[in-house]
Amino acid sequence: MTKKRVKKLDSSAAAKYIDKAREFTESMRRSAAAKEWDAAGLGAVHSVISAADALLAAYGGIRSIEPDHRMAIRLLEETLGRNAISSARRHISFVIAKKNVIEYEQRRMTEQEGKSIVQHAERFLKFAEKMLGAIG
Repeated sequence: MTKKRVKKLDSSAAAKYIDKAREFTESMRRSAAAKEWDAAGLGAVHSVISAADALLAAYGGIRSIEPDHRMAIRLLEETLGRNAISSARRHISFVIAKKNVIEYEQRRMTEQEGKSIVQHAERFLKFAEKMLGAIG
């Protein structure tokens, strides 16, 4: 197994990360309502990263500090179990895959892309909240 760069956290950090995810989600929704698709997309990215951090903190007492955010997906699979995140993996993967397009490419997100990334981010947040609720 490849060594992964992580930061150890107290599991209580999960509440702070899920609050951040919710805040980013609300910002994402406002941007989408205003048809500001790049801003909505970036809010989606930050939402899923924060939600992933919440899950990793709650279940593993860690968070990824890798520059490549795809590592968080691998850590989620290892920490929660591949089966536990199977339904949510495509949502976080979709959003993370769009990060470079949103932040660094000159082209703008289309309305269709924006609506899709918002939907995936909302579904991942719902999954994260359900998983966090399962542990009280």
